[in-house]
Amino acid sequence: MAGYDFLVRFDEQVKPEVTQWLRHFNGALWPYGLSMGATDLPKSHGKCRLLVNVDGPLGAMQAFWAGLPIRARHYLQTHRGTSPVAARVISATVRLNQKGIDAITGFVYSSSRKFAAAGVKVKLRTLAVPPSVLAAARSKKLNRRERESVRTVASCVRRWLSGRLTAKEVLILADQAAEDWLRCRTTGVAPSSNFPELTRVAAKQGVLTAGEATRLRRFHASRTKSQHRGKVASTSTARSMLTFLLQALESKYVDPHNPQEAVTPAEFLAELKAATQVDGAEQIAELQKHLEDQGG
Repeated sequence: MAGYDFLVRFDEQVKPEVTQWLRHFNGALWPYGLSMGATDLPKSHGKCRLLVNVDGPLGAMQAFWAGLPIRARHYLQTHRGTSPVAARVISATVRLNQKGIDAITGFVYSSSRKFAAAGVKVKLRTLAVPPSVLAAARSKKLNRRERESVRTVASCVRRWLSGRLTAKEVLILADQAAEDWLRCRTTGVAPSSNFPELTRVAAKQGVLTAGEATRLRRFHASRTKSQHRGKVASTSTARSMLTFLLQALESKYVDPHNPQEAVTPAEFLAELKAATQVDGAEQIAELQKHLEDQGG
């Protein structure tokens, strides 16, 4: 389980509209197994303040975050009485929610590696997208096809967790994304080469380890049996494939959170506080373009 807080500021006259939005926000969290709490704080500089707390599995948070901008846009279109000020507050909650999930994602993964560096065994039980994979999916430094293949794997995780993909669909989409990624990273491979041949070339060129190549071939075989031979795809196989791909991709990209240093208990507590409390004091006016920015 993970959680984070963010602070929303707004004018007194739009409090009913903000309250209505937060009820909608809370209702949208439930299908993902997430919960929300909102605490009234004393006014500051004439502004009302609400401290919003979101709790739940990290992977579910990421899945919710991916669809929230579209949901917010739909909400604003259907609630014609929403004032411009309230619309900016709604935009701010979307922005701060994303910022909070990015922060807790970075914290969870960097902490696990720092504890590992200190000799403490840590195993992440949640199916969530690592920070380095999120960064690769957005990176303009990668070519378009490679970026899209990474993005497809991340999307599979989110859609799987939100119940929008079956196990069979996961095997097909993730396997195709893996093949696209390998074709981007290998050289001298004929377009007509099959998947097993592609993995063997990738292993020879150092793109994959021998163990990774073997596991990819096994998952590819599971996809073939499910797609072409009518074998029922199991949820455990789909989850194992996603977990493996996330771990493999994470090892291929530089983690922007520098996770290799050991951590002391005092440092851990300081980082926990910084990661789980997202300050919303920045100007809401600067955030009103967020919904449009999320369109891509």
